[in-house]
Amino acid sequence: MTPNKPLILQGYALELPTRPGWVRLTLLLAVLLTWLPWPAAMAGWAPDFLLMTLLYWAWRAPLYAGIGTAFALGLLVDVERGAWLGGYALTYSAAAYTVLRLRVRLGGFAWGARAAHLALVLVAATLLTLALGTLFGGVVDAWFMASGITAAVTWPGLAWLLDGTGRVTVAYQPSSRSTPS
Repeated sequence: MTPNKPLILQGYALELPTRPGWVRLTLLLAVLLTWLPWPAAMAGWAPDFLLMTLLYWAWRAPLYAGIGTAFALGLLVDVERGAWLGGYALTYSAAAYTVLRLRVRLGGFAWGARAAHLALVLVAATLLTLALGTLFGGVVDAWFMASGITAAVTWPGLAWLLDGTGRVTVAYQPSSRSTPS
């Protein structure tokens, strides 16, 4: 780590545009991670990688991962898990909406406070999924809540990983020339 290249993006580097192909690729990888056949002992603890990645991109690149993307990916998860059609779509859309509403505020927080706010969104999304499952007669397992807690704990690592990737690199150097008098 050198002063010229910090570990976590700062300043103007956070405002660099994101490659749309990179957003799509990371969402596809998150879908594949979500669909992994987890061992029975770990299945309840596995975080929802798709929701975590979706929320990250809703915060960083809302043009490429907004509420419509959240709804479509939620329907995909509904079909894959055999859940009540629209349950995950509603949960993902509500979580994306919350992050979009908090987007400007999240940018002003320090790293830890940002993670705490997004942890609340992840746990609330898990609670909403449980409530919808109970409301519509699905089999609800209380251990499902563990996945929301695991997602909240692993969020900073995922955000750190995605922070350093996918940015369009622009040779931007603040001008050192003074304005003519």
